[in-house]
Amino acid sequence: MIKNLLTSLLLLLNLLSYSQATDSELLVREDSLRKAQNVLWEKYKKERLDDFYIELSSQNPDSILYIDMRNLGADSMPDFSKYSNLEELNISGNKFTKLNKKSIPYASLKWIDISNNPWGKIKFRKSDSLKTIWINDTEMKKVPRQVKKLKGLEELQFENNKLSHIPRFIKRLKNLEEVSFNFNKIELTEQDISFLKSVRIIQLVSNSIYKLPPNIGQLENVEKLNFSQNYISELPPSFSNLKSLETLIFYRNNFDSIPNHIFILENLIELDFYYNKLKHIPDGINKLKKLELLYLANNKIKEIPVSIKSLTSLQKLYLHHNLLITLPNWISSLPNLKVLDVGYNKIAILPDLSKAKSLEEVDIQSNYLSQLPWDIMDLPNLKIIYLKDNTFLLEESDAVRLRDYIEDKKGTGLRVIY
Repeated sequence: MIKNLLTSLLLLLNLLSYSQATDSELLVREDSLRKAQNVLWEKYKKERLDDFYIELSSQNPDSILYIDMRNLGADSMPDFSKYSNLEELNISGNKFTKLNKKSIPYASLKWIDISNNPWGKIKFRKSDSLKTIWINDTEMKKVPRQVKKLKGLEELQFENNKLSHIPRFIKRLKNLEEVSFNFNKIELTEQDISFLKSVRIIQLVSNSIYKLPPNIGQLENVEKLNFSQNYISELPPSFSNLKSLETLIFYRNNFDSIPNHIFILENLIELDFYYNKLKHIPDGINKLKKLELLYLANNKIKEIPVSIKSLTSLQKLYLHHNLLITLPNWISSLPNLKVLDVGYNKIAILPDLSKAKSLEEVDIQSNYLSQLPWDIMDLPNLKIIYLKDNTFLLEESDAVRLRDYIEDKKGTGLRVIY
């Protein structure tokens, strides 16, 4: 009932924008409706909270493996210790300020999300079984020191907070494999790097990183680095020591060229330079023989060099929103290429791609093409092709053929975006 009322209030708020009333009258009405909405929302959460406790109490504590208490607006944290087989606990989005170390079944618990609560005090007991903890959206300036007691921890997520430095105790968590410190205020110092030496996956999206520290090469175990949405424009020489690196993401940074240090990392599988200032692709890229995913969209690249031809493992190539005028004839010789995205460029003529048998997705929208690429459209494994926003010059026979083609392919699962 309350949920339906909330929906109705939202509809009324939307309708206000079309009202003939004066601005001041609209503001008064909108304010009244929003107050009513907030009251109903609190009642709705109260109902959900009551239902949650009723449902929880009706079950055998020993049979419960997962408890979902998300976004219920609860003020005090229940005692979950009696659920002796509990493995996953989600208490995010409440009003909890205190986490009592006795309120959690440490022997069985493997995953916990305590995000989006106004925590004042957090305490844990020593635990080898808890593998994952999420503490996001709390505005904390530091990772709670009690986390160091979780000796079995494998993943720590501390996102959208106000963290400025990597905590020292991280290096003592010998089982820790993945850290996500996205959306914080980390600048990344040499000391920070020294605390992350044993971690395999490091996520540092949208922080305050302008320059990588010279000792970053000490991260010899790292397999994935995500520096998206920072301000990095160059790499220190030690970067070439990251021999275990498989995934490297510099989405939305300030590079005007792909640094040569990267081409020494022969285990790279995924490389992402979306939204930088790249003007060309260096020939050294041909050394990345294991590369499968290459993201170079939204740059200023004018041509695809022949060095790409050596990337025989390449499966996905994203070059949309660049300044390409043509595609090389050899592009169809990449034996494993499944996705070719060159939309939003200035391509007027396509090469013969009839031999690119592995292609499943092709995006050539928003170019200067005048002829339909029938050779691509007849590829055996094609699942989707984007053709829209070109200047195709279709004779009547071509238009009929295209209509018939689209109709015939409807039952095969192939999507034609025209």
